[in-house]
Amino acid sequence: MRAFQLLALLGAVSLTHAQETNFSPADDRHDLVYSIDRSAPPQGVNYNSALVLPSGIVAVEVSATPQASEPKFMKRTDGTCQPKPTGAGFKVEPDTSYAFLNSPQLASAASFAPTPSNYTQAFRNLHASSSAYGFLGYIALDSYDTNLCASKCNEQDGCLAINIFFERNPSQEVGPKCPNPPSTTHIKCAFWSGLVTIENTNNAGYTDHDFEVVITGSNGYNKGKMDRVKGYSGVKGSSPRALSNPLFVLALVPLLGRAM
Repeated sequence: MRAFQLLALLGAVSLTHAQETNFSPADDRHDLVYSIDRSAPPQGVNYNSALVLPSGIVAVEVSATPQASEPKFMKRTDGTCQPKPTGAGFKVEPDTSYAFLNSPQLASAASFAPTPSNYTQAFRNLHASSSAYGFLGYIALDSYDTNLCASKCNEQDGCLAINIFFERNPSQEVGPKCPNPPSTTHIKCAFWSGLVTIENTNNAGYTDHDFEVVITGSNGYNKGKMDRVKGYSGVKGSSPRALSNPLFVLALVPLLGRAM
């Protein structure tokens, strides 16, 4: 009897959720800086997130241990060594990608950053940025401010998740005459219309000539308060719209029954 009542409740809520939720990205984002590098090798989107239930329940795994990552892509630009914008992040010494990835200052900022109100942390202090579903752009921050990052997401229609991280960037346009210029640390806040997860946080950077662009202190937050359901670990390749399918709701009933 309990399973039948739960099924009816989930079916009604899921239908309402599917009708009312707007997953389309905002049309007007003139204040955003898009991180699409047309000279970089093509990168596919890996969307493999946990599924948000209408009642706000989701399986969320938080990783406290940074995963070692190396730049996966290489490119050769023909820069003229012109200066590039200076980031606001901590300047790591010695100026190497290894020191950047192992910086205690950057790791501490990510590890102790507060979780924004009405968000749930999906992971913390990883060595990669997210490649989730529905990229909405990013902004550069003056400090590692998770609350500010979340507030900018709240201003956008369709923004469901944020990824804040430190990125090691060249201080000059990389080219044959300056293959490994001094670095600068940018703090980036990226917006997504799909959930960020450990699995889809796999952009570890790239190498341009001798300069390595790497990422550290990467934290991810999904909008809404979420709790772990025992026995449920999400559905691979699914989207928040999946609950509009009554067969999928039926499949969740046994797991939810055991969790109660």
